[in-house]
Amino acid sequence: METSAMTAKLVVSYNLDPMDVARIRKQFVVQTNYTVAQMDTNVMCHRVYVSEKQYTMHFI
Repeated sequence: METSAMTAKLVVSYNLDPMDVARIRKQFVVQTNYTVAQMDTNVMCHRVYVSEKQYTMHFI
C-alpha cells in the first residue's frame, strides 16, 4: 500500500468550524489503511485522528 503526501483538497464529512478544519489540516496524521468509498467517483477515504475524535477525510 502506497502512502503519499497528497496535496489534494480535503472534504470533511462533518460540519466543522473553519478553525477545526485548519487544525485537522495541521495535525494531518493519515493512517496507512484506506478504503475506497462507494460514491459517484471512487474517492480515497483516509481516517484522520485529531484530538481523540475520528474524522473521515475524502481526497478528491
